[in-house]
Amino acid sequence: MNSVILDLNNPKPLTTQEEFQKYLDSIAAQQSETPNPSIPSIVDSSSLLWNYRFIETFKYGLALKKLRTALPQGNAFHPLVSGLPRPLTTKETLLSRIEDFNTSHNPDGTERSLKDRKRLFLKYFYTCTGIHYNPDTDKFMIIPCCDRLITLNFSFSEEFVDVPYGTLSGIELDLTQVEHGVSLSKQKVLQHKGWLALFEEDSTLLRAYADIVFSLRERHLMVFKLRDQTNITSPELRAVCVSSEDSFAYGIGQLYDRVCFLLKSPSSSQKILGGAK
Repeated sequence: MNSVILDLNNPKPLTTQEEFQKYLDSIAAQQSETPNPSIPSIVDSSSLLWNYRFIETFKYGLALKKLRTALPQGNAFHPLVSGLPRPLTTKETLLSRIEDFNTSHNPDGTERSLKDRKRLFLKYFYTCTGIHYNPDTDKFMIIPCCDRLITLNFSFSEEFVDVPYGTLSGIELDLTQVEHGVSLSKQKVLQHKGWLALFEEDSTLLRAYADIVFSLRERHLMVFKLRDQTNITSPELRAVCVSSEDSFAYGIGQLYDRVCFLLKSPSSSQKILGGAK
């Protein structure tokens, strides 16, 4: 199978819980001062350096293998399972977009262009967040960090995983109470139960993300796309994926399709801290 691993130099996100909370507080403060900015105010994290890499190949299982091969010893920057990197959750993936977009300067002090700040919005990403459908009902479940997907066999080549509904723990939602398949206004996004579930009920982070998305595009944004329940005959477990600049959330992804994971790794100057090669 063909695969692609691309290195993208620049910035790293916040490294401690205290820095992260300060970052979110600063976003909230700026929002109260400028409630409707055309371009969100920048939270300058230019002193923090990341490398972002794309792990891209056909089939979710093979992408898992490529992810682990890319950093066989793991690192202190990317989430790990048993010492090996796992796919990011939807929340972690979209947080990376926020952090990178809000980094205004390169490590050398030069200002980053809007195009460069948008770079993570120009790629689709699969995640380890699961969406589990209950056949013959209107119920489905969002599983923020799905172990069943993380431990998928590398040779798996089916469209979805057939797992009995109710055996996985997550946030259960009702199809009839979640607007789906249509473009959403920013206000609807902020109140949307599905989007809130993908952000693990972190409404502050969802607002920060929506502010950026709605500053970059004018319409047809942040659609929450679900399977047509009438076509579901077994309890389907799929991986949530997010599209590029329009930022659709897809609960219809096929696990044998082309998959792209976002990998976080330290820069060359920080490899000694992270242990990455």
